[in-house]
Amino acid sequence: MSSVATFTEETQGDRRVLRFSGNLTLARIGRLTERLDEVQGDHMLLDLGEVGRMDTVGAWIVYKLSRERGAQVVNANQD
Repeated sequence: MSSVATFTEETQGDRRVLRFSGNLTLARIGRLTERLDEVQGDHMLLDLGEVGRMDTVGAWIVYKLSRERGAQVVNANQD
C-alpha cells in the first residue's frame, strides 16, 4: 500500500525542522510542493527518516529545498 507524501513542522531552537513521511514519489506527492512553498524560513533541517520510497521527483524536491533554502538533509539512506 502506498503512502501519501507529507511532512510535519516543528521548531528546534532557531531552526525549522521538516519531518517527511510517506513516499516521495510522483504518484504520491499530491499537494506537497504547494505546502512546502508556504513554509517560512531558511536553513531548515529536512528529516527523511520516515520516508518509505523516493523517486527522481522526490529527490528533486529535497535537492531544491537544500539548494534554495540552505536546508540540511538528515536520516537519508542509500535507497
